[in-house]
Amino acid sequence: MKRYFTLLMFVAAIGFYCKKETTDPPVDSKLSGNWKMISIKNDTTTITRPAGLQRDINVKITFLNSTSGKMSATLTQSSAYGDFTINALQSFSVPWLSIVSSLNGPGALADWDKQFLYNITLATNYKIDSTGNLSISCLNRSVMKFEKE
Repeated sequence: MKRYFTLLMFVAAIGFYCKKETTDPPVDSKLSGNWKMISIKNDTTTITRPAGLQRDINVKITFLNSTSGKMSATLTQSSAYGDFTINALQSFSVPWLSIVSSLNGPGALADWDKQFLYNITLATNYKIDSTGNLSISCLNRSVMKFEKE
């Protein structure tokens, strides 16, 4: 009887330690990757990057599990990072965002950067269209448009 118990414990230990860890794939893997912001549209206007700015706003979306991950953004004069969550109904939320300010201080941010920072924290849902562009709708009825890099 003792042999069977020992054998059973040995088999159970092997099964426990050999269990392969898996992570669920993202709800929408097309969302993962690098994106360049191309416009922000509200009820009356469409804002695009001003011609005088040398840099684009680039956003990197990385999943940590099937419904959440990290987002980092290289702005024209600074950078930002935060967490995001999504679900199968294409909700998109950025509950917090930390800004690494430019050397000239937060007041020196370009309006293009400010528009991104303001709108991304109001994000409610996303959609990837047939051309592969990402649209993020916001609480203030603005829509942020991104193209995949």
